[in-house]
Amino acid sequence: MVTDPQWRKRGYSRSCTQALLDWFADQNVHVLELLASEQGEGLYKELGFTVSPEPAMRFNRLR
Repeated sequence: MVTDPQWRKRGYSRSCTQALLDWFADQNVHVLELLASEQGEGLYKELGFTVSPEPAMRFNRLR
């Protein structure tokens, strides 16, 4: 996901990502992998992703 600089820090990326996480949960998907830039890493960590040994971040939702 990319946000135009003039629209950053308004919660748009967080809202879109949270909506996707909610949708995946509704579909019983509990493990996701994401390739994130250093810029976006903080947001994804706040949403529950963790850094994995591979060049990706992993999200595990407990049932």
